[in-house]
Amino acid sequence: MASTKERAWLEDYLTRFNATESARQVGYKWPNKLGPRLKQKFAKEIEQRIDERTLSADEALSMLSDIATGDMGDVIKLDHGLILVDWEGLEEKGLTHLVKKYKHTKQGIEVELYPRDAALVNILKHISTATGKEDDPIHITTEKRVDRITELFDRARTNRARATNS
Repeated sequence: MASTKERAWLEDYLTRFNATESARQVGYKWPNKLGPRLKQKFAKEIEQRIDERTLSADEALSMLSDIATGDMGDVIKLDHGLILVDWEGLEEKGLTHLVKKYKHTKQGIEVELYPRDAALVNILKHISTATGKEDDPIHITTEKRVDRITELFDRARTNRARATNS
């Protein structure tokens, strides 16, 4: 069972990913020794917590696909020259992740969406990487696309875990 101080170290470590500095922040006398020891002790929990925070390849591809194909026509209304956004409608339809930012202006609320073209470019980059043919990214099965994107995310997750264990 972990002590309160060890739990504080773990939470700090998961924000800065520096075992020694986290040990120093929570008040250990010998952070250079205890930081790496705590990192080893909590290695499995660290990995689990990182995995919980990491998007799966399917989730990332789904979000890019939503951005590239998302339609907000049902939740945007024109009223006497004003464009109105039904935020509750966005939430009900699960479309709030399409909104990059919004701000209040003198004319009303300004809504900026994530750019559709950038999402398409990112999807095509992953597809072309999977085929090795940058000039022919479309002629590949969906299964191969997902496999390649999954491979990229797995590699990133492995690299992050290696950096954590260093």
